[in-house]
Amino acid sequence: MSWARFADAVVKALPPGSFDVVITGDEVTHGKPHPEPYLKAASRLGVRAKHCVAIEDSPTGVRSAVAAGCRTFAVPNVVDIPNGRGYTVVRSLRELDGIELGLSTGATMARRRKSRLRPLLGLLMVAAIGVGVSVAVRHGDEPAPLPDIPISGWAPYWVLPDATAAVAAHGAALHAVSPFGYSATGATAVAFDGDADQLLTLVEGIRAQGALVIPAITDGMPAGAMAALLADPASRAQHVQTIVALVQQQGFDGIDIDYEKFAFADDRTTWDTTRPNWVAFMAELAGALHAEGKLLTVAVPPSTTPIAPPTAAHGSTTMRR
Repeated sequence: MSWARFADAVVKALPPGSFDVVITGDEVTHGKPHPEPYLKAASRLGVRAKHCVAIEDSPTGVRSAVAAGCRTFAVPNVVDIPNGRGYTVVRSLRELDGIELGLSTGATMARRRKSRLRPLLGLLMVAAIGVGVSVAVRHGDEPAPLPDIPISGWAPYWVLPDATAAVAAHGAALHAVSPFGYSATGATAVAFDGDADQLLTLVEGIRAQGALVIPAITDGMPAGAMAALLADPASRAQHVQTIVALVQQQGFDGIDIDYEKFAFADDRTTWDTTRPNWVAFMAELAGALHAEGKLLTVAVPPSTTPIAPPTAAHGSTTMRR
């Protein structure tokens, strides 16, 4: 949920009277997925939450609305929302009509329409500020979905069976999983060090849970070798093409680069020379992956000793995705 100073700017840009009630993150003790935001909005509108329609575009917001007892519609936006208990998912608000939203068109229902429209608008602001779209209907005393706790993690190649079991047991909480075992040993050489069949089983399990598969690649070359590879535009381009081809051929959702030998094996005096080549590699790899609709994540080792403040170029190595 956004704080008032951000929400106010949005509301001011809308036509006057667009919302009767606005609830922001600094007005509640418990934010989404707790039901408090919707319960407080309904209270201020003078209605019961179960007589309100909530429109959300995030799993967290959906759980907040459902837990409050609202009739909830989920319209996925940035994050996908799977079908679940207590709410209905639609891909666009165009799939809904006034009847489904609780708005009757009959003249004799004018007063009911007015009373229902106000909570709809008021709670829509809660949904918009919290980010989320989903459609659902809660029946009777069905419990609300479990709290959404999206996490990402590595699955080391030496414990793939355990990782597969963990994914099956806790997959609903996963956003992305990075099978850890790919190693780069040359510009065009990237291979998996573990059991290929176990990897396939893990990947299938991750996909079955609806999580992203973003394998990690480590630097398997001698000290200084990766720095030399990235310093040569031709070999760097080959390396980019090799990684993109791996992602495409295996149907991965992206790749996680974990090249840490720069920090732990290469001499520190080489960092200033390596940095622009690394940044160029990140930009080129990100561009190639994004062009295919894929993601790039980067693991950056922490610094435990004082270093000079990062330049803009240096900062981009930790933020590019």
